[in-house]
Amino acid sequence: MFFLSTKQRRIILSGMRLRPLSYRFPTGPPQILLLLAAGFLVVGCGDSAEPPPSTSDSGAPTFLNWDPNVAYVGMAKCQNCHLRIHSTYSRTGMGRAFYPMSDAEIVEDFHEENTLSVPETGLRYRMVERDGRFYQQQFLLDSNGAEMALDERELVWIVGSNNHARSYITMIGDKMFQAPVCWYPQELKWELCPGYEFKNHHFGRETSLDCLHCHNGVMTPVGNERNQFETPIPHGIGCERCHGPAELHVERWASGSETAHGDLDPTIVNPRRLPRAERIDVCFQCHLGDA
Repeated sequence: MFFLSTKQRRIILSGMRLRPLSYRFPTGPPQILLLLAAGFLVVGCGDSAEPPPSTSDSGAPTFLNWDPNVAYVGMAKCQNCHLRIHSTYSRTGMGRAFYPMSDAEIVEDFHEENTLSVPETGLRYRMVERDGRFYQQQFLLDSNGAEMALDERELVWIVGSNNHARSYITMIGDKMFQAPVCWYPQELKWELCPGYEFKNHHFGRETSLDCLHCHNGVMTPVGNERNQFETPIPHGIGCERCHGPAELHVERWASGSETAHGDLDPTIVNPRRLPRAERIDVCFQCHLGDA
């Protein structure tokens, strides 16, 4: 077995809400994939690959946006200066992880192979398009084969880039709920979403921050609600998920009075500047265990 340090590290990137980590994971291909994923974060702003002198117990440089009082500003603020990076990142799987159904390229089959039967429960599902809007229907058949107990919900948000799957969010008022059937592009078919084969929540499974933390940009719950969030809703996993809140960084560079020189910018985390263990911790927010 491979172990990260069991010492409770300083909370790296506290503005990103990371927890001290003490993970174990098996050797072999999964480990290699995780390390390869972490390698994508090696590339950051600036030219120097060498970290500056350490000022933290873990060996990581200190960044000012570790302070939990530093605010998130949203990916649009990053786009102003990092247009080239934004244009390429927004086409990646992470950049396309969450978006409204109304803006989506329709790759699913809503017209022909658009039904799913679950023999164990008798439940049936049908995915349909009507007047440019998309719906998921759940129903049963009576002894004469007629439909009964029809429940139809509009699909409002898409979760997933379609690299591996698409799942869908329905709304009751301003609250988010997961639809039970997902689209799987490798097989070009509809199937129950993960977990629904064991417990079918129908249209009642709350889409909470536990899920959205890793599937979208920074979202803030409204009051004590689990599945209602402040607007505007981000479209895709944003820069601040890995770099931390950018308020200080934007303030520093917005005036145009400074010129970027490739040295360490202490106002925002650059994963490239982190020691290897902390750099991988950034990925481990989501790419470990059952996350």
